[in-house]
Amino acid sequence: MKRIIYIALAFLLVCSLSVFALSSCGPAEPEGPIVPGDETPGDETPGDDEPAEPLLDFVGISFENKTVDYSGNSHTISATGVPEGATVDYTNNGPFCDVGEYVVKVTVKKTGYNDYTASATLTINPIDLTGVTFPSKTFEYDGNPHTVSVVGSLPSSASVTYSSDVGGIKNAATEIGVYNVTAVITDKNHKPLTLEAVLKITTVNEERFMACASDGDLYFQNALDDNELYMYDTDSGSVVRVSGGDASSIFAYRDGVVFIDSALFISTIRTASYDGEAVSTENLYTVSGACYLQMSNNVAYYAINGLLDSSSGIYRVDLSGSEPVVSCLSVGKASYLTLVGNNIYFADGSNGGKLSRINTTSLNQTRTLVVDAKINNLIYNNGALYYTVNNLLGNYIEKYTISGGVRRKLTIDAGESLTVVGDRLYYVNVDKFTTSFIGNGIYSVSTNMLVYNNNVGAQLIDGGTMGVCSLTTDGTYLYYYDLDGYKLIKYSLSGGSRVDLLDGFVKPEDPTPLNTGSKLQSYGGNIYYLDIYDGKRLYCYNPTTKESYPLTSGKVADFNIIGDNLYVNMVSWLVNNDTFTVNLRTGGSLVKINGYSSYDFVSDGTYIYYVEENAASARTAIHRCKPDGREDTIIYEYGVTNLRYINGKIYFVRGDNIHCLDLATSADTVVAVDGRDIHTSAFDTDGTYLYYRDMYGIGWLSKRLSRCKLDGTENVVMVEDIDPVSIAYIDGEVYYYSDTVSEAKNGLFKVSASVTEKTTGTGILAESSGYYAKAFAIIGDRLYFVDYKKQLVGDSHLYVITIGDDEAERLQ
Repeated sequence: MKRIIYIALAFLLVCSLSVFALSSCGPAEPEGPIVPGDETPGDETPGDDEPAEPLLDFVGISFENKTVDYSGNSHTISATGVPEGATVDYTNNGPFCDVGEYVVKVTVKKTGYNDYTASATLTINPIDLTGVTFPSKTFEYDGNPHTVSVVGSLPSSASVTYSSDVGGIKNAATEIGVYNVTAVITDKNHKPLTLEAVLKITTVNEERFMACASDGDLYFQNALDDNELYMYDTDSGSVVRVSGGDASSIFAYRDGVVFIDSALFISTIRTASYDGEAVSTENLYTVSGACYLQMSNNVAYYAINGLLDSSSGIYRVDLSGSEPVVSCLSVGKASYLTLVGNNIYFADGSNGGKLSRINTTSLNQTRTLVVDAKINNLIYNNGALYYTVNNLLGNYIEKYTISGGVRRKLTIDAGESLTVVGDRLYYVNVDKFTTSFIGNGIYSVSTNMLVYNNNVGAQLIDGGTMGVCSLTTDGTYLYYYDLDGYKLIKYSLSGGSRVDLLDGFVKPEDPTPLNTGSKLQSYGGNIYYLDIYDGKRLYCYNPTTKESYPLTSGKVADFNIIGDNLYVNMVSWLVNNDTFTVNLRTGGSLVKINGYSSYDFVSDGTYIYYVEENAASARTAIHRCKPDGREDTIIYEYGVTNLRYINGKIYFVRGDNIHCLDLATSADTVVAVDGRDIHTSAFDTDGTYLYYRDMYGIGWLSKRLSRCKLDGTENVVMVEDIDPVSIAYIDGEVYYYSDTVSEAKNGLFKVSASVTEKTTGTGILAESSGYYAKAFAIIGDRLYFVDYKKQLVGDSHLYVITIGDDEAERLQ
């Protein structure tokens, strides 16, 4: 029995050892990392002893410095030569617009390649500041301070610092004197510009232009009415206003006068005549910077004096054909142009102001020196030239006989407003050596070449305590200003009698003009608007200086500011309208881009789109062109209004529907809401929604303000029982001018653009307040508007009101 038990125990022991062996027959887990070279033979993974593939370096990538001039556009630096499949990351790559140096970093990555990193510098250089002037001014002493100021298209970021050569005076002075004022203009994107002007406060006024027409009527700048152009009718003795604006170079032409009507961006050559009942004026030609005008047989000659000699010249424009023909006769500065037959005599600014000559026919001429002396106040009479010579030892008046080339000194004193009657030369004595003050009287001297005239001329008229200026004649009478009270004197050469033509003159109250609408836009903190009182010229109002000045000399039909560019449709020749442009940031003069009457300018960033209007004032087509007028083509042959560009499409009103023109496909669709086409005459957009004058009901007689998406969905009636005849979306608000038969509902209102149901607009200017604001612009919390509605409703002046206030301030 014991033996059996021992055998059983032995068997159990063997089984237990077998189980333990079976549970331990797999390879043991390593207790730590395997050290290379210690692997168990036969356990190697194929390829583990081969080296890894090396990473490649990029080849052909370039990341270079970039230098550009400031243009108002944005700039970046891009890496070139990046292989397909690589990722590119930039650090500090803008885009940048303002002048400066910007260090940009780039990292290029791709599987199998080492990272490429590099740095480069983007440099944006400042440019010259143009389109601004610093005009000198002369004032009579009146106990009030007077200033000189920089005018023009200043960037909103620019600052102006004034100083003068008189201690304690910057750009404003009260006391009599001459102040040389310096203006330093600085701006982050432009080179500093230093300009100089002279501020004079004196008892003697600046010379004003005058001329006698062939019928004896006197045309003159009226000192009692802001130097506006007037005429004196010798038959009736009446004084008649001719035009506003800044008239210069007035001289007799045919049965009236021709003159230059000047403005900042562009000037117009105009004629004026009087038929005994009314004055008529006509625009002949629009040109920038013209001066010293002469004209004969429908051909005008003028000088343009730019900053440089190369940008200046003497020009001829032939107006006898169907279109003006402009030619440059000679390059260089010139003044005192005087037309004599087929020659033009002038003071040559490119040769020290010496008397020189060119002919009227040849182009790009070399100037011929006539008298080797610096001259001014040049006139022509009966075969001879008369002028004042500028001499270091003293100025004097001289006569030059053209036929023989003989010079003769007439007097030892200097004069201006030289005028010849018979054998006598009359002039205003301005010689600082021979008179106690400038303009002390009118003198005369014989023009006979045989008479000894090495003396002071004979005084004819004493200038009194204030002096005289602006002398002219009709051959029988002398006309001049007596500055003691601004008397316009008619002096009889035969009897010596004197009559003040402005005695009892009262500045006429400007009647409210019969207006055809205005327009306003803001740019750079300034307000651009059409001045109804001044023939709808384009003006700029600066809220900082509170000054308003004309930009154009002709009537403007429409304008729009797109980015930094101003586009203007204005009268340029007779009654023809052309389109001009100028960059308001960089400045300069208006440049003609086409011969069309263009309206509703919009842009996609590459092209300009506009609506053409024909001579019958009918709109005919939508055009597309480059910003400078190139590649002009018609893209839509229907007359439309209210152009808006949104994401490759143009929205507009045709008939009384809103249309959408897809510029890529030329597909033309009508925007419809709730199963009906939108009927409207006005709308605006924020790029997502249309805010429109909703015309509905029988005969579309009911009106309201509504909103829908560009495709016509999500239509919402915003304000009902009104008539929003003009609409503008501005910063989340919809502004609208309501014009119904009920005055209580009329005026300028605003409503949130995001309303989801009908509401009531918030009144800004109710018609019951006496103001009308159909055209307006907003800067901050101040709303600028021209006070007009239609015809004679409203006074047509420019106003400003702080939104929320009740009272507006008249600015112009």
